Amino acid sequence: MLDLCPRFITKNLNVTNKRYFTYSLTLICIAVAAYFYLFGGMSNQGLLADVFGWVGRIRTLSHFGYRCPLCGGTRSFIYMFSGNIKASLHHSFFGTFLFLYLYLSLPLRCAITFGHENRAGKLLVRLDSWFENNVIWLIFLGALVQITLDYVGLFHWAA
Repeated sequence: MLDLCPRFITKNLNVTNKRYFTYSLTLICIAVAAYFYLFGGMSNQGLLADVFGWVGRIRTLSHFGYRCPLCGGTRSFIYMFSGNIKASLHHSFFGTFLFLYLYLSLPLRCAITFGHENRAGKLLVRLDSWFENNVIWLIFLGALVQITLDYVGLFHWAA
């Protein structure tokens, strides 16, 4: 799920659980990138904003005007990093709850990395396994709820 860390970084490290080290490092790198985007002055101006505008246009063409179940997930994470939970929910239910799940469990993931075994850590490992096995269903369930609420006019999906 979060194993985006290059192998050359992890192979020489002396950590108890390399898998959870990669999860933790990936989450920390995503947070650093998001804060750089938010507070580095790159979000509303210049070349980066132009590139994101083109990516959005290509995305609209490739979806033929329809939203995919993951539409708004990245913006949901960006809004969560800025503290705007309401806007995050309007962009993606799944992205908002994924953010909460991952970043609230980050301290426990770091503890697992360095071998601190406890009941909460074992529960997190089992929960991660369940999540990895059911992620497709969770994505479609989140999209179905969001589409339904948008269709009946209760909660606008801004993706």
